[in-house]
Amino acid sequence: DTINISQEQIVSDLVTQVETCMNGRNDFRDLFVTAPTGAGKSAMFQLPAIYLAENYNLLTIVISPLIGLMNDQVKNLEIKNYKYARTINSDISPVIKQDIIEKVASSQYHILYISPETLLSRSDVEQLIGDRTIGMIVIDEAHIVTTWGKQFRPDYWYLGDHITKLRKIQLDKKGHSFVIATFTATAIFHGIEDMYTETINSLNMFDPITYLGFVKRNDIEIQIEKKIKTK
Repeated sequence: DTINISQEQIVSDLVTQVETCMNGRNDFRDLFVTAPTGAGKSAMFQLPAIYLAENYNLLTIVISPLIGLMNDQVKNLEIKNYKYARTINSDISPVIKQDIIEKVASSQYHILYISPETLLSRSDVEQLIGDRTIGMIVIDEAHIVTTWGKQFRPDYWYLGDHITKLRKIQLDKKGHSFVIATFTATAIFHGIEDMYTETINSLNMFDPITYLGFVKRNDIEIQIEKKIKTK
C-alpha cells in the first residue's frame, strides 16, 4: 500500500527531532527519505535548516558528492534571496575559503555544503565551524555512502564513524547531539542489494523515521528495437 506524504510532514519531522535532541533527550530519531527526482528533496531539509538557524542559531552541514550539485543548491537559495548558505570545495580560493569558515563560526552563514573529504580532513571540527552548534548533518544522494564508498571514495565509507565521533564531541561540549538526515532517489529496500539497511548501519543512524517514496515514473519508458542489417 502507498500513502501520500507531504513535504510538510518531513519538514515537521526534522524540526521536531532536532528540537527533541536539543532538549537533551535520547529518544530523538534520524530520518531516511527516498523520493524521485523532482520531488523537492532539497526543500525538505533546507526549510528546517533555515528555521533552526533563525530560532536556535543551529548550523546545518550538507554532505554532497559533487561540486556542481553544491554550487547549484547555494545558487538556487541565493535566487530565492536566502544569502546564508555557502559551500567549501576545491573551486574556491584559500582566501575565500577562510572567509567562509570565519563567517560560519560567527553565525553569518547557517547552511554549509561540503564533501565528505572536507569533513574528514579536519580532525577537529572546530577548524571548520568554530564553536557553532550542529543541528543536522544531511547526507544528500545518500546511496553513494555504500556504492561509491566501497569503490573509489572511501571517505564515504568512513563517514559514519566520523559523524559518530562528532556526535560524542558535541554531546560532551553542548549537552546534546544532532540529527542525521539522508535523502536519495536511489536506494534498494531489503533484498540482496539492501542499500537501505546498509546505509543506516554504515552511518550509525538512530532508529530512523523512514519514508520510502514511490519512484515509478509513468512519463519514462524504454523502447528496444531490433535493427535488421541490410547488405
